[in-house]
Amino acid sequence: MGTHLAIGCDQGAAYMTLTARTDDALVAVKAEGIAGRIELHETKAEGAMTSTSASGTMTTTTAGMTGQTSPTSPAGTMTMRPVDRIELPAGEAVALRPGGYHVMLIDLTKPLQVGAPIELTLDFEKADDMTITVPVRDDAP
Repeated sequence: MGTHLAIGCDQGAAYMTLTARTDDALVAVKAEGIAGRIELHETKAEGAMTSTSASGTMTTTTAGMTGQTSPTSPAGTMTMRPVDRIELPAGEAVALRPGGYHVMLIDLTKPLQVGAPIELTLDFEKADDMTITVPVRDDAP
């Protein structure tokens, strides 16, 4: 997956795919000097039966930033809310993507530059922390 960034926006969203070797959970994300606050979020269609799955801990593909708003879908209004954790069932790839789970970077300390990588440290319930390099892009995955 990739990243998306709204230029001049004070928020960004990081997307990635995670796969855990054993049952685990993503419980926090840190980024030195990037944002005032970082939260795990979930976007869901309000009033519709939808499921969003999240997978992974040990393997990541790519990740990134976005300043998008929640769209309206035929199933209803999309709502975004913070979550305490993202479950990572053993061996299942869990995609953090627009319209599902993602990492919100709130109150960016400075505008993100397309093409400039940033580092995120993923904090898991059981596994050791993992630092990944995230390319900033101007389109969502």
